[in-house]
Amino acid sequence: MLPIDRRQQILALLDEQGRVTISALSEAFQVSEMTIHRDLDLLAGERRLRKVRGGAVSMMSETAVTDHCLICHKQTRRQTQVILRLTHDRQRRACCPHCGFMYLAHNDHDVVSVLVTGFLYGRTLEASTAHYLVHPDITVCCTPTILAFFFFYDVRRFRTGFGGEL
Repeated sequence: MLPIDRRQQILALLDEQGRVTISALSEAFQVSEMTIHRDLDLLAGERRLRKVRGGAVSMMSETAVTDHCLICHKQTRRQTQVILRLTHDRQRRACCPHCGFMYLAHNDHDVVSVLVTGFLYGRTLEASTAHYLVHPDITVCCTPTILAFFFFYDVRRFRTGFGGEL
């Protein structure tokens, strides 16, 4: 196998798993651990992965822990954030339900669960149990605005003041 092909497979494994170890890569590709170190150094220099003790992590894993939305790249805010738990123990953040649901619509095969933040109380809850207000006369983040609420009566009261659809 050519080194370029091996590096592409390392990146593919990182996309799938989020993390790889030098020993596992050495065994899988039947090369020395020093060869894997050199491959990882090269890929890290290209900012395609980050080396950690004993292996490497995906740059996608790095962005998962940052506070930027995976759709619009805005800074996430605790008041409206959505946490998407993905396969292979990965996690992504969206700045608001609008972006979270857009990601879900295009990547539902990869999503294990979706957690939203209740707008009024800041509580985290499963997206399927939340109550939503769409298109209120207030723009909190992205448009169209979608706000998640813990209690249905809070949605009704909020709608009285700011309009929107339940």
